[in-house]
Amino acid sequence: MRRLSVIVSTVLTLGCAGSDRNAEQPTPAPEPATSAETSTRSPDSACPALPEGADALYQDAESFDITGKEYSAERTKARAEKIRLYLLAARAGHVEAQHKAGSMLFGDLYQADAPTPEQRDQYVDAVMWVMTAAARRPDKDELASSIGNAKQLPAEIGGPLGELPREWVEAAFNKSRQWLDCHAPGWGSQ
Repeated sequence: MRRLSVIVSTVLTLGCAGSDRNAEQPTPAPEPATSAETSTRSPDSACPALPEGADALYQDAESFDITGKEYSAERTKARAEKIRLYLLAARAGHVEAQHKAGSMLFGDLYQADAPTPEQRDQYVDAVMWVMTAAARRPDKDELASSIGNAKQLPAEIGGPLGELPREWVEAAFNKSRQWLDCHAPGWGSQ
């Protein structure tokens, strides 16, 4: 179980680096959004532009097969790679990737051990993506359904999120809302 926590940490660290596909392409100048679902350009100059290629990154993650592998170091490594690919697509704005990356990360952490202070950033990132997906598609996410489109964090947090230190959940909530305000204008009006 401890191995999963190490893998999750590695995934979060490596996921920030990007993919080879994105490394080969120069970052284009921001252009007006062409998709109603996700804007590649932030509405506020303080918001970073989203990487392009969310759909392709998501398809890479979806096609990365981990079925049929026994619970072994090979499966753990394959699962970490799948999560890394989902994280790349999540950062590019793909809502289903946000849901899957956050859920898989949270599940791995939650099942491995009781939360420790050393895992704070891992939990915050996992919960941030779950909350972001829940706000964009509240019907799709059970873990954060109690929070959904909330503009403020509820006083009482139930379920697995309620077992985390409130400060961690608040940090995830704030990161999620910041991402939503930058990249999903009008997200709370559905």
